[in-house]
Amino acid sequence: MPILRLLILVLSTGMTVIALVIGVVVMLGIGWLVVAAPVLVVIGLIAVGRALWRRYGRAPDSSQE
Repeated sequence: MPILRLLILVLSTGMTVIALVIGVVVMLGIGWLVVAAPVLVVIGLIAVGRALWRRYGRAPDSSQE
């Protein structure tokens, strides 16, 4: 079920980013959206990349000693 876990990870990350963007828009006004949205997207992509790297990034023949 790794595909299902990956899908849940991507969807929950996307929903978190959307919620944060909406929160920023409501609290700080629409002007900050220009700065906040790309920053949140980059932070989300880094988090997803790190999670995927931890799970799938190791070579299959490497042994954990």
